[in-house]
Amino acid sequence: MTPRSQLIWLLAAVALLAGLCLPSRGATYYVATSGSDGAAGSVGAPWSTWTHAATQVAAGDTVLIQPGVYDDGATIALTVSGTSNAPITWRANGGVTNLEWVSLQSAWNVVDGITSVGPGYLVRNSANYCTITNCWAYDITAGGGFAFFDGNAAGPGSAAGHITIINSGLNRITSGGGPTTGINIDGHDHLIQGFSFANGF
Repeated sequence: MTPRSQLIWLLAAVALLAGLCLPSRGATYYVATSGSDGAAGSVGAPWSTWTHAATQVAAGDTVLIQPGVYDDGATIALTVSGTSNAPITWRANGGVTNLEWVSLQSAWNVVDGITSVGPGYLVRNSANYCTITNCWAYDITAGGGFAFFDGNAAGPGSAAGHITIINSGLNRITSGGGPTTGINIDGHDHLIQGFSFANGF
């Protein structure tokens, strides 16, 4: 093999390794209160609900949720997993208020910038390596709270692990004296950083 051929092979190998190390870039989808779940999910033809978006995404995808108030009418189940280098990201693209529980049921999902009113997040045993960041829950009603982790009779090692909650918080109890919860933690190896409690907590 000539020196020139060796150089070409070396450069090809470096390019391949660089591609393996870089985060995967998936599709970007959009949800808007003016959208339709029969649309394409594009910026010009957004979907209308998180619930529908959650059935369409794959590892590496990003869902940009346009400003508005969202009420899907039932718990929003995030059941599709991302991967370590290709998480699924749910990001507020402006002021977004959600009125339903968000149930994290799969791994490597990121929720960013959402304001919840009343309920918050359910962290299921299968929701490993998920992140909730820049999210707030307001006007917590009886039985509500920011995050509820599934317990597991087999012990913490069988519950969700490596959950990150950063730069988030709770504000205002409106339960009329009923029970509320800030964060009910189970599982292992979690990181909670920069979390704030205000007005009743």
